Amino acid sequence: SSVATIVEVKCETDFCSRNDEFQTMADAVLALAMEADAGDIVASDAMTTLVHDCFGKIGENMSFGRGMKLAGAKVGHYLHHDNKTGVIVAVDKDVDADMLRKVSQHIAFSDPLGIVEADLPAELMEKEAAFAKQEAIDSGKNEEIAEKMVVGKMRKFVAQHALMEQAFVHDDKKSVREILGGATVTGFARFAL
Repeated sequence: SSVATIVEVKCETDFCSRNDEFQTMADAVLALAMEADAGDIVASDAMTTLVHDCFGKIGENMSFGRGMKLAGAKVGHYLHHDNKTGVIVAVDKDVDADMLRKVSQHIAFSDPLGIVEADLPAELMEKEAAFAKQEAIDSGKNEEIAEKMVVGKMRKFVAQHALMEQAFVHDDKKSVREILGGATVTGFARFAL
C-alpha cells in the first residue's frame, strides 16, 4: 500500500468509545479523511456534521481531534493491543511489510520528535545545548572542554529523539536508518490517548 490515514475522534468515556454508534461515526470520519490530500487532516463540514449527529444520539461530548494522511513508496501501520496508540509511517523505497510494521511498533514505543536531526524543534535543541554547556561548566570544565562535551551530549540527544538515528527496539545494536537498508522514512504519525 502507498497511502495511510489515521484520525482521532475524541469522547469522554470508554463506554462511549465502545458504542456502536460512535465506532460507526469514527469509521465514517476516517472514510472522509481518506479522500483528503496527504498531510494534516482538518475537520471538514461533513466530518463535523457526523460527529455532531452522533453527539445527538449518544448525548456525550465528542469532537474531531486530529488526522494525518501519508503517501509514500510504501506505508505501514501499527495499532497497540490496548487500542490506545496508533502509528502510520511512510518510506521512500520498497520495504517489506513486516519491517514497516516493526518500524511502526518502534515509533509507538520510542515516540520520536522528528525523522532526522533537522526536524527536531530548534528551541528544544538550543535549550538542551545550553543545559549541557552549563552542566559542564558547573562541573568545573573550561570553555573549550565544555563545548566538546556539548557536541557529544547533542549527538546523544539526537540519537534518542530523531527516528532515523534511534536504536531500533527490535535490534538495539542497529539504528532505524541501518535496518531500513537505504530507505528513508518520509513521514509518520503517532496518536496516543
